[in-house]
Amino acid sequence: VNPETGNMRIAKVGFSWTMFIFSPFPTIFRADWYNLLCILGVQMGASMIWTMLISPNQLVQATPFFELGVQLLWGLIYNMMYFKHLFNRGFVPADDRSRDLLTRAHYWSQPKEK
Repeated sequence: VNPETGNMRIAKVGFSWTMFIFSPFPTIFRADWYNLLCILGVQMGASMIWTMLISPNQLVQATPFFELGVQLLWGLIYNMMYFKHLFNRGFVPADDRSRDLLTRAHYWSQPKEK
């Protein structure tokens, strides 16, 4: 929940199967433009480096494994990226149960007292 605007976002904690299978569409459906641009930038950069490092005759055989690895990476870290970006925009856990869940998953840490 964002206390200033009253907006609420609901998302899952843990592995993102939707990002693993349908990348990058979950970012578009969530209107998560910041993470979409980050993901596309990292993916394009990694693809360029991959094509420069692998010889052309091995590229066809090795690329599916590279793509699977990239999809696995986004599945593993996307939900955490999404939550961290929401926290930076002023969102906080809506209730104690959500706070406990996010703390156990290491997505949320209590803000330091001033």
